[in-house]
Amino acid sequence: MLWQALRDRRLDGLKFRREALVEGYLADFYCAEHRLIVEVDGDVHNLEEVKKRDTYRQWRLEQAGYRVMRFTADQVYGALGWVTDAIVEECRNNDFKKENPLSPSLHLWERDLG
Repeated sequence: MLWQALRDRRLDGLKFRREALVEGYLADFYCAEHRLIVEVDGDVHNLEEVKKRDTYRQWRLEQAGYRVMRFTADQVYGALGWVTDAIVEECRNNDFKKENPLSPSLHLWERDLG
């Protein structure tokens, strides 16, 4: 679902690649212009072992100068407009080409959808 919204520059003209290799990790979606990685987490990401791996992976990517936005699969299926708006807002408000490449984590799954 999210890929349909991101592909072919459909989302605000942003160029995303799907299943892109970034720093040795496979990113669900990647926008090189903004050094933005978008991850969609299913239920398996609630397992403690997977959470630890995800945390380490995200830390490594952020240390390399990338930003990571994480969404749950439920958010994508239940509030796709909110997800795409958040992605566009992140790209517009944080032009990565002009700021420090080391940014704080973006844990949007904690945001209230209501």
